[in-house]
Amino acid sequence: MFSRFLRDPACTCIIITITRTPPTPPPPRYRFLDSNIGVRNPTAPRVIATKVGLDQLLFTPLSTFMFYAYLCSAEGRPSAYLNTIRDKYWATNIAGWKLYVYNRGVYGG
Repeated sequence: MFSRFLRDPACTCIIITITRTPPTPPPPRYRFLDSNIGVRNPTAPRVIATKVGLDQLLFTPLSTFMFYAYLCSAEGRPSAYLNTIRDKYWATNIAGWKLYVYNRGVYGG
């Protein structure tokens, strides 16, 4: 959305130019859920609950593993992956689930 940040030499403010960007496609996990679960009636409450449950209990923990694997590799310490998972994995997942429940309660949907 913000294509570039320009520094205005006349004053000490930042000018933000806004351009219209095309919508991003949904992540592959959502495309998988949409194409395999509840195809005939995608808005039924039971279908939505199944998709949310699979997303939060299957895909989110898997994504957390992949995130920490990438993070350790990008930092140049792939041998620290197991220690990082042991120290941070459950805390990260529980914090994400708390945030998810809070967002659903406050913003609905």
